[in-house]
Order: sequence, then structure tokens, then C-alpha cells
Amino acid sequence: MSWEDHLKEQRRLIILEGLSKTHDRKLNDTLLVRLTSQAGHDVSRTVIRSDILHLEETGAVIRTAAMGLVVAEITERGEDHLALRTSLEGVARPSARRS
Repeated sequence: MSWEDHLKEQRRLIILEGLSKTHDRKLNDTLLVRLTSQAGHDVSRTVIRSDILHLEETGAVIRTAAMGLVVAEITERGEDHLALRTSLEGVARPSARRS
């Protein structure tokens, strides 16, 4: 696996973890840029939107548009990945001691 692929997988995991911690299980792309930046992934909104699209294709999120933003909402499949009940291609596995 290339370093770029590793970073993508880690960033997508960070997105899923962030979504799972919100009260409504949703965040827009602007907030996801900030979230991933706080975790050391300084990427553009275009990159985050690409990650959201990948997560939608795997069934981990539902993607919607609202007021020029892209909103991602975690699905049961995304939660199952975080709980280690399933594995999503292109998304890092969470540690077994996830908080």
C-alpha cells in the first residue's frame, strides 16, 4: 500500500469516527475539513468530498447536498465498521480500544 493510500484510509476512518460522535450522526464538508485538519490531515474540501463519495459507495454514509455544502450521515454499515463487525474497503480499521 502506498503512503497516499494509507493517508486516505486513515482520513476516512477519522470521518466515520467524527460522524458517529455527533448527536444527529451528520457533519457537513466544512466541518469535516476542520475535523481532519485537527487530526493532522490538512486537505481541501475537494479531497473530503472525494472521501465522502467513497464512503457513500461502500455504504458507510449517506451523502446529501444542502446550501452548497455536502453533508455526510453515518449509516449502520459505517457504525458496524467502527464496531469491528465488518470491514470497509479503503477505510482503516479502528483500533480494538476505540473510545
